[in-house]
Amino acid sequence: MASSGDGTGWDGTVPANTEPVYKGALEIRDLRLGVGIRNDKEHIDAAASSAGGEHMQGSGRFYSLATGSIPNTQPDATALVAADNGMGWHDSTTGWLYILTDYAAPTIGNGWTSIGAMLGMTWSASGTDPTVVQTNTTQEDTDEGRETLYTWNGEQSGGESSSLATMKICHVGTGDDEKGQIILSVNGLDGLLEVCRLEALDGSDQVQLLMNAKKISGLADGTNATDALAAGQVDDTTIQLDGSDQLETINYGVYARYSNTQVANTAGGTATKDAWRKCALNTEDVDASSIASIATNTITIATTGVYRFKGDAVFRSTALTRIRIRKTNATAATIAISGNSYMQTTSNNDHELTCSGKFAATANDTIELQYYCVDNGTQGTAMNIGAETEVYAHLEIIGTVAG
Repeated sequence: MASSGDGTGWDGTVPANTEPVYKGALEIRDLRLGVGIRNDKEHIDAAASSAGGEHMQGSGRFYSLATGSIPNTQPDATALVAADNGMGWHDSTTGWLYILTDYAAPTIGNGWTSIGAMLGMTWSASGTDPTVVQTNTTQEDTDEGRETLYTWNGEQSGGESSSLATMKICHVGTGDDEKGQIILSVNGLDGLLEVCRLEALDGSDQVQLLMNAKKISGLADGTNATDALAAGQVDDTTIQLDGSDQLETINYGVYARYSNTQVANTAGGTATKDAWRKCALNTEDVDASSIASIATNTITIATTGVYRFKGDAVFRSTALTRIRIRKTNATAATIAISGNSYMQTTSNNDHELTCSGKFAATANDTIELQYYCVDNGTQGTAMNIGAETEVYAHLEIIGTVAG
Protein backbone atom coordinates (compact mmCIF):
# COMPACT_ATOMS: atom_id res chain seq x y z
CA MET A 1 0.00 0.00 0.00
CA ALA A 2 1.77 3.05 -1.25
CA SER A 3 1.45 6.04 1.07
CA SER A 4 2.67 9.58 1.61
CA GLY A 5 3.40 9.05 5.33
CA ASP A 6 0.68 11.51 6.46
CA GLY A 7 -2.35 9.31 5.92
CA THR A 8 -3.63 11.18 2.85
CA GLY A 9 -1.95 9.44 -0.06
CA TRP A 10 -3.43 5.95 -0.06
CA ASP A 11 -3.54 4.53 -3.56
CA GLY A 12 -5.73 1.55 -2.74
CA THR A 13 -3.07 -1.01 -3.67
CA VAL A 14 -3.49 -4.29 -1.79
CA PRO A 15 -0.07 -5.65 -0.75
CA ALA A 16 0.80 -9.28 -1.47
CA ASN A 17 0.73 -11.70 1.44
CA THR A 18 4.46 -12.34 0.95
CA GLU A 19 5.43 -8.68 0.86
CA PRO A 20 7.59 -7.88 3.91
CA VAL A 21 7.00 -4.85 6.13
CA TYR A 22 10.14 -2.74 5.79
CA LYS A 23 9.14 0.18 7.98
CA GLY A 24 6.50 -1.27 10.25
CA ALA A 25 6.14 1.62 12.64
CA LEU A 26 5.82 4.19 9.86
CA GLU A 27 3.28 2.10 7.93
CA ILE A 28 1.20 1.47 11.04
CA ARG A 29 1.28 5.19 11.84
CA ASP A 30 0.25 6.05 8.29
CA LEU A 31 -2.56 3.51 8.45
CA ARG A 32 -3.88 5.00 11.71
CA LEU A 33 -3.73 8.52 10.29
CA GLY A 34 -5.58 7.40 7.15
CA VAL A 35 -8.34 5.67 9.11
CA GLY A 36 -8.68 8.72 11.35
CA ILE A 37 -8.95 11.10 8.40
CA ARG A 38 -11.65 9.02 6.74
CA ASN A 39 -13.45 8.31 9.98
CA ASP A 40 -13.61 12.03 10.73
CA LYS A 41 -15.40 12.61 7.44
CA GLU A 42 -18.24 10.27 8.50
CA HIS A 43 -18.28 9.85 12.31
CA ILE A 44 -17.88 12.14 15.28
CA ASP A 45 -14.95 10.16 16.67
CA ALA A 46 -13.09 6.87 16.29
CA ALA A 47 -15.37 4.99 18.68
CA ALA A 48 -18.41 6.06 16.67
CA SER A 49 -17.13 4.20 13.61
CA SER A 50 -18.61 1.00 15.01
CA ALA A 51 -21.86 -0.18 13.43
CA GLY A 52 -24.66 2.21 14.36
CA GLY A 53 -22.26 4.87 15.63
CA GLU A 54 -23.04 8.55 15.44
CA HIS A 55 -22.29 10.20 12.10
CA MET A 56 -20.94 13.68 11.47
CA GLN A 57 -23.58 16.31 10.72
CA GLY A 58 -24.35 16.37 7.00
CA SER A 59 -22.79 12.98 6.31
CA GLY A 60 -24.71 10.20 4.59
CA ARG A 61 -27.30 8.59 6.88
CA PHE A 62 -30.27 6.43 6.03
CA TYR A 63 -32.45 4.69 8.56
CA SER A 64 -34.41 1.51 7.89
CA LEU A 65 -36.90 1.08 10.69
CA ALA A 66 -40.48 -0.13 11.10
CA THR A 67 -43.36 2.33 11.35
CA GLY A 68 -43.45 2.04 15.13
CA SER A 69 -39.80 3.16 15.30
CA ILE A 70 -39.94 6.58 13.63
CA PRO A 71 -36.44 8.17 13.94
CA ASN A 72 -36.72 11.15 16.29
CA THR A 73 -33.17 11.34 17.64
CA GLN A 74 -29.63 10.89 16.45
CA PRO A 75 -28.23 7.33 16.67
CA ASP A 76 -26.72 8.04 20.09
CA ALA A 77 -30.17 9.21 21.33
CA THR A 78 -29.16 12.89 21.38
CA ALA A 79 -31.61 15.44 20.01
CA LEU A 80 -31.86 16.12 16.30
CA VAL A 81 -30.42 19.41 15.05
CA ALA A 82 -30.84 21.49 11.91
CA ALA A 83 -27.92 19.74 10.23
CA ASP A 84 -29.92 16.48 10.36
CA ASN A 85 -32.41 17.83 7.83
CA GLY A 86 -31.96 15.92 4.58
CA MET A 87 -31.30 12.47 6.02
CA GLY A 88 -33.49 9.62 4.86
CA TRP A 89 -35.66 6.93 6.42
CA HIS A 90 -36.98 3.76 4.85
CA ASP A 91 -40.16 2.54 6.54
CA SER A 92 -39.55 -1.21 6.47
CA THR A 93 -43.22 -1.89 7.23
CA THR A 94 -44.82 0.05 4.37
CA GLY A 95 -41.85 0.41 2.01
CA TRP A 96 -42.23 4.21 1.88
CA LEU A 97 -39.25 6.56 1.72
CA TYR A 98 -39.07 9.75 3.79
CA ILE A 99 -36.77 12.77 4.00
CA LEU A 100 -36.33 14.74 7.21
CA THR A 101 -37.42 18.28 6.34
CA ASP A 102 -38.02 19.65 9.86
CA TYR A 103 -35.81 18.24 12.63
CA ALA A 104 -37.99 19.95 15.27
CA ALA A 105 -41.11 17.91 14.33
CA PRO A 106 -39.88 14.40 13.42
CA THR A 107 -43.28 12.80 12.77
CA ILE A 108 -44.82 11.49 9.55
CA GLY A 109 -46.46 14.28 7.59
CA ASN A 110 -44.58 16.97 9.50
CA GLY A 111 -40.81 16.71 9.81
CA TRP A 112 -40.68 13.37 7.99
CA THR A 113 -41.96 14.11 4.46
CA SER A 114 -42.59 11.27 2.04
CA ILE A 115 -40.92 11.34 -1.36
CA GLY A 116 -44.40 11.21 -2.90
CA ALA A 117 -45.54 14.27 -0.96
CA MET A 118 -42.51 16.18 -2.24
CA LEU A 119 -43.74 15.37 -5.76
CA GLY A 120 -47.32 16.30 -4.88
CA MET A 121 -48.30 12.62 -4.85
CA THR A 122 -49.58 10.00 -2.48
CA TRP A 123 -50.01 6.37 -3.41
CA SER A 124 -50.77 2.90 -2.20
CA ALA A 125 -48.81 0.53 -4.38
CA SER A 126 -50.19 -2.72 -3.02
CA GLY A 127 -53.29 -4.27 -1.53
CA THR A 128 -56.73 -4.77 -3.03
CA ASP A 129 -57.21 -1.11 -4.03
CA PRO A 130 -53.88 0.47 -5.08
CA THR A 131 -54.19 4.20 -5.70
CA VAL A 132 -52.12 7.16 -6.84
CA VAL A 133 -53.14 10.70 -5.86
CA GLN A 134 -51.54 13.95 -7.04
CA THR A 135 -52.58 17.24 -5.46
CA ASN A 136 -52.12 20.77 -6.77
CA THR A 137 -52.17 22.93 -3.65
CA THR A 138 -52.69 26.23 -5.51
CA GLN A 139 -56.01 27.63 -4.31
CA GLU A 140 -57.69 29.06 -7.41
CA ASP A 141 -60.88 28.99 -9.51
CA THR A 142 -59.39 29.86 -12.92
CA ASP A 143 -60.18 27.97 -16.12
CA GLU A 144 -57.52 25.27 -16.62
CA GLY A 145 -56.19 26.05 -13.15
CA ARG A 146 -55.42 23.50 -10.37
CA GLU A 147 -53.64 21.66 -13.16
CA THR A 148 -51.47 18.58 -13.27
CA LEU A 149 -49.57 18.08 -16.54
CA TYR A 150 -48.07 14.84 -17.80
CA THR A 151 -45.63 15.04 -20.71
CA TRP A 152 -44.23 12.16 -22.74
CA ASN A 153 -40.98 12.95 -24.59
CA GLY A 154 -38.95 11.04 -27.15
CA GLU A 155 -35.69 11.38 -29.05
CA GLN A 156 -35.26 11.32 -32.81
CA SER A 157 -32.47 9.48 -34.64
CA GLY A 158 -30.33 12.62 -34.49
CA GLY A 159 -30.72 12.92 -30.74
CA GLU A 160 -33.29 15.72 -30.83
CA SER A 161 -35.71 15.54 -27.93
CA SER A 162 -39.34 16.61 -28.30
CA SER A 163 -42.70 16.22 -26.59
CA LEU A 164 -44.81 13.53 -28.25
CA ALA A 165 -47.98 14.02 -26.24
CA THR A 166 -49.34 15.63 -23.10
CA MET A 167 -52.29 15.06 -20.79
CA LYS A 168 -53.51 17.93 -18.64
CA ILE A 169 -55.99 17.45 -15.80
CA CYS A 170 -57.40 20.74 -14.55
CA HIS A 171 -60.41 22.81 -13.48
CA VAL A 172 -63.01 23.86 -16.07
CA GLY A 173 -64.60 27.31 -15.92
CA THR A 174 -64.12 30.04 -13.33
CA GLY A 175 -66.62 29.01 -10.67
CA ASP A 176 -65.85 28.07 -7.09
CA ASP A 177 -66.76 24.44 -7.79
CA GLU A 178 -65.27 20.99 -8.34
CA LYS A 179 -65.76 20.59 -12.11
CA GLY A 180 -62.77 19.18 -13.95
CA GLN A 181 -61.55 18.37 -17.43
CA ILE A 182 -58.94 16.26 -19.21
CA ILE A 183 -57.10 17.78 -22.19
CA LEU A 184 -55.11 15.54 -24.55
CA SER A 185 -52.57 16.93 -27.01
CA VAL A 186 -50.28 15.23 -29.51
CA ASN A 187 -47.37 16.51 -31.59
CA GLY A 188 -48.31 17.17 -35.20
CA LEU A 189 -45.62 18.41 -37.53
CA ASP A 190 -43.78 20.88 -35.30
CA GLY A 191 -45.63 21.33 -32.06
CA LEU A 192 -48.35 20.10 -29.76
CA LEU A 193 -51.93 20.16 -31.01
CA GLU A 194 -54.91 19.78 -28.72
CA VAL A 195 -56.97 16.91 -30.10
CA CYS A 196 -59.72 16.48 -27.53
CA ARG A 197 -60.95 17.42 -24.10
CA LEU A 198 -63.46 15.77 -21.77
CA GLU A 199 -65.09 18.34 -19.52
CA ALA A 200 -67.94 18.64 -17.05
CA LEU A 201 -71.02 20.61 -18.11
CA ASP A 202 -72.44 23.49 -16.08
CA GLY A 203 -75.39 22.71 -13.86
CA SER A 204 -75.49 18.94 -14.48
CA ASP A 205 -73.78 15.64 -13.86
CA GLN A 206 -73.11 15.30 -17.60
CA VAL A 207 -69.80 15.60 -19.44
CA GLN A 208 -69.02 16.49 -23.03
CA LEU A 209 -66.27 15.30 -25.34
CA LEU A 210 -64.90 18.05 -27.60
CA MET A 211 -62.66 17.09 -30.52
CA ASN A 212 -60.52 19.10 -32.91
CA ALA A 213 -60.70 17.84 -36.47
CA LYS A 214 -59.89 19.08 -39.96
CA LYS A 215 -59.73 16.05 -42.22
CA ILE A 216 -62.83 13.94 -42.73
CA SER A 217 -62.83 10.67 -44.62
CA GLY A 218 -64.07 11.11 -48.16
CA LEU A 219 -63.77 14.92 -48.18
CA ALA A 220 -61.00 17.14 -49.49
CA ASP A 221 -58.33 18.32 -47.09
CA GLY A 222 -59.37 21.65 -45.61
CA THR A 223 -63.13 21.02 -45.74
CA ASN A 224 -64.73 22.67 -42.72
CA ALA A 225 -65.77 19.77 -40.49
CA THR A 226 -68.63 21.55 -38.73
CA ASP A 227 -70.16 22.69 -42.01
CA ALA A 228 -69.86 19.20 -43.44
CA LEU A 229 -71.67 17.72 -40.47
CA ALA A 230 -74.43 20.33 -40.50
CA ALA A 231 -75.01 19.66 -44.20
CA GLY A 232 -75.28 15.94 -43.57
CA GLN A 233 -72.25 15.15 -45.72
CA VAL A 234 -70.56 12.96 -43.15
CA ASP A 235 -71.25 11.16 -39.90
CA ASP A 236 -69.30 11.78 -36.67
CA THR A 237 -67.85 8.27 -36.79
CA THR A 238 -65.72 9.12 -39.86
CA ILE A 239 -63.79 11.94 -38.20
CA GLN A 240 -59.99 11.74 -38.34
CA LEU A 241 -58.27 13.84 -35.66
CA ASP A 242 -55.85 15.82 -37.79
CA GLY A 243 -56.45 19.56 -37.64
CA SER A 244 -57.98 22.42 -35.74
CA ASP A 245 -61.69 22.79 -36.60
CA GLN A 246 -63.65 21.92 -33.48
CA LEU A 247 -66.76 19.80 -33.98
CA GLU A 248 -70.15 19.56 -32.36
CA THR A 249 -70.39 16.45 -30.22
CA ILE A 250 -73.16 14.27 -28.91
CA ASN A 251 -74.79 15.16 -25.57
CA TYR A 252 -76.60 12.06 -24.38
CA GLY A 253 -77.91 13.99 -21.41
CA VAL A 254 -80.51 15.49 -23.82
CA TYR A 255 -82.41 12.52 -25.20
CA ALA A 256 -85.96 11.63 -26.21
CA ARG A 257 -87.46 8.50 -27.81
CA TYR A 258 -90.91 7.97 -29.31
CA SER A 259 -92.35 4.72 -30.62
CA ASN A 260 -95.26 2.98 -32.30
CA THR A 261 -96.49 0.58 -29.63
CA GLN A 262 -99.56 -1.65 -29.70
CA VAL A 263 -101.06 -4.13 -27.30
CA ALA A 264 -100.03 -7.74 -27.75
CA ASN A 265 -101.15 -9.41 -31.00
CA THR A 266 -102.04 -6.08 -32.65
CA ALA A 267 -100.54 -4.96 -35.98
CA GLY A 268 -98.69 -1.68 -36.33
CA GLY A 269 -101.21 0.01 -38.61
CA THR A 270 -101.99 0.33 -42.29
CA ALA A 271 -99.31 1.25 -44.84
CA THR A 272 -100.82 3.06 -47.86
CA LYS A 273 -98.97 3.28 -51.16
CA ASP A 274 -97.91 6.02 -53.60
CA ALA A 275 -97.35 9.01 -51.28
CA TRP A 276 -95.17 10.14 -48.39
CA ARG A 277 -97.13 9.47 -45.21
CA LYS A 278 -96.57 9.55 -41.46
CA CYS A 279 -95.25 6.48 -39.73
CA ALA A 280 -97.37 5.67 -36.72
CA LEU A 281 -95.86 7.08 -33.48
CA ASN A 282 -98.05 7.09 -30.40
CA THR A 283 -95.88 6.72 -27.30
CA GLU A 284 -93.27 8.87 -25.55
CA ASP A 285 -90.82 6.38 -24.07
CA VAL A 286 -88.44 8.89 -22.50
CA ASP A 287 -87.83 12.65 -22.55
CA ALA A 288 -86.26 13.64 -19.23
CA SER A 289 -85.16 17.03 -20.61
CA SER A 290 -88.58 17.90 -22.13
CA ILE A 291 -87.07 18.71 -25.51
CA ALA A 292 -90.20 17.71 -27.47
CA SER A 293 -93.77 16.40 -27.31
CA ILE A 294 -95.89 13.98 -29.37
CA ALA A 295 -99.41 14.23 -30.81
CA THR A 296 -101.05 12.61 -33.86
CA ASN A 297 -97.86 10.86 -35.02
CA THR A 298 -96.01 14.19 -35.01
CA ILE A 299 -93.16 15.39 -32.79
CA THR A 300 -93.07 19.08 -31.82
CA ILE A 301 -89.71 20.49 -30.74
CA ALA A 302 -89.80 22.48 -27.49
CA THR A 303 -86.14 23.52 -27.17
CA THR A 304 -84.12 25.11 -29.97
CA GLY A 305 -80.91 23.26 -30.79
CA VAL A 306 -78.99 21.04 -33.16
CA TYR A 307 -80.17 17.46 -32.82
CA ARG A 308 -79.26 14.05 -34.10
CA PHE A 309 -82.27 12.06 -35.28
CA LYS A 310 -82.52 8.30 -35.71
CA GLY A 311 -85.57 6.51 -37.02
CA ASP A 312 -86.56 2.91 -37.73
CA ALA A 313 -89.81 1.27 -38.80
CA VAL A 314 -91.12 -2.18 -39.78
CA PHE A 315 -93.26 -2.86 -42.88
CA ARG A 316 -94.97 -5.89 -44.39
CA SER A 317 -96.06 -6.55 -47.98
CA THR A 318 -95.24 -3.00 -49.16
CA ALA A 319 -92.74 -3.92 -51.94
CA LEU A 320 -90.35 -1.00 -52.64
CA THR A 321 -90.32 1.13 -49.49
CA ARG A 322 -88.27 4.02 -48.03
CA ILE A 323 -88.44 6.09 -44.84
CA ARG A 324 -87.23 9.59 -43.99
CA ILE A 325 -87.21 12.14 -41.14
CA ARG A 326 -88.54 15.55 -42.11
CA LYS A 327 -89.51 18.93 -40.74
CA THR A 328 -93.10 19.50 -41.80
CA ASN A 329 -93.87 23.04 -40.65
CA ALA A 330 -94.30 25.48 -43.55
CA THR A 331 -91.00 27.34 -43.19
CA ALA A 332 -88.78 24.27 -43.18
CA ALA A 333 -90.61 21.59 -45.14
CA THR A 334 -87.71 20.96 -47.50
CA ILE A 335 -85.27 19.63 -44.89
CA ALA A 336 -85.23 15.83 -44.73
CA ILE A 337 -83.02 12.93 -43.76
CA SER A 338 -83.48 10.07 -46.20
CA GLY A 339 -83.08 6.46 -45.23
CA ASN A 340 -82.30 3.36 -47.20
CA SER A 341 -84.69 1.84 -49.74
CA TYR A 342 -85.86 -1.76 -49.52
CA MET A 343 -87.52 -3.94 -52.17
CA GLN A 344 -89.65 -6.69 -50.70
CA THR A 345 -90.06 -9.51 -53.18
CA THR A 346 -92.17 -11.79 -50.96
CA SER A 347 -95.50 -10.40 -49.84
CA ASN A 348 -95.64 -12.13 -46.47
CA ASN A 349 -92.34 -10.91 -45.02
CA ASP A 350 -91.64 -8.03 -42.65
CA HIS A 351 -88.63 -5.75 -43.18
CA GLU A 352 -87.09 -2.93 -41.14
CA LEU A 353 -85.87 0.38 -42.55
CA THR A 354 -83.63 2.93 -40.81
CA CYS A 355 -82.38 6.48 -41.27
CA SER A 356 -80.33 8.94 -39.24
CA GLY A 357 -78.76 12.37 -39.45
CA LYS A 358 -78.48 15.79 -37.86
CA PHE A 359 -80.10 19.19 -38.38
CA ALA A 360 -81.00 22.33 -36.45
CA ALA A 361 -84.50 22.68 -35.08
CA THR A 362 -86.20 25.61 -33.38
CA ALA A 363 -89.02 25.64 -30.85
CA ASN A 364 -92.36 24.62 -32.38
CA ASP A 365 -90.79 22.89 -35.39
CA THR A 366 -92.74 19.73 -36.21
CA ILE A 367 -90.94 16.52 -37.09
CA GLU A 368 -92.34 13.39 -38.73
CA LEU A 369 -90.97 9.93 -39.44
CA GLN A 370 -92.40 9.30 -42.91
CA TYR A 371 -92.60 6.37 -45.33
CA TYR A 372 -93.27 5.81 -49.03
CA CYS A 373 -94.26 2.43 -50.44
CA VAL A 374 -95.50 1.15 -53.80
CA ASP A 375 -97.86 -1.56 -52.48
CA ASN A 376 -100.46 -1.37 -49.75
CA GLY A 377 -99.48 -3.29 -46.64
CA THR A 378 -99.02 -2.86 -42.91
CA GLN A 379 -96.60 -1.11 -40.57
CA GLY A 380 -95.67 -4.41 -38.95
CA THR A 381 -97.48 -7.70 -38.44
CA ALA A 382 -99.03 -8.72 -35.13
CA MET A 383 -96.65 -11.17 -33.45
CA ASN A 384 -97.95 -11.77 -29.90
CA ILE A 385 -94.47 -12.73 -28.68
CA GLY A 386 -94.52 -13.49 -24.98
CA ALA A 387 -97.80 -11.57 -24.60
CA GLU A 388 -95.78 -8.31 -24.41
CA THR A 389 -96.41 -4.91 -25.98
CA GLU A 390 -95.70 -4.82 -29.71
CA VAL A 391 -93.20 -2.17 -30.92
CA TYR A 392 -92.99 -1.35 -34.66
CA ALA A 393 -91.16 2.00 -34.99
CA HIS A 394 -88.88 4.40 -33.10
CA LEU A 395 -87.78 8.00 -33.47
CA GLU A 396 -84.84 9.05 -31.28
CA ILE A 397 -83.74 12.67 -30.74
CA ILE A 398 -80.30 13.29 -29.21
CA GLY A 399 -78.93 16.71 -28.31
CA THR A 400 -75.53 17.96 -29.43
CA VAL A 401 -73.06 20.34 -27.78
CA ALA A 402 -71.43 23.04 -29.90
CA GLY A 403 -67.65 22.73 -29.93
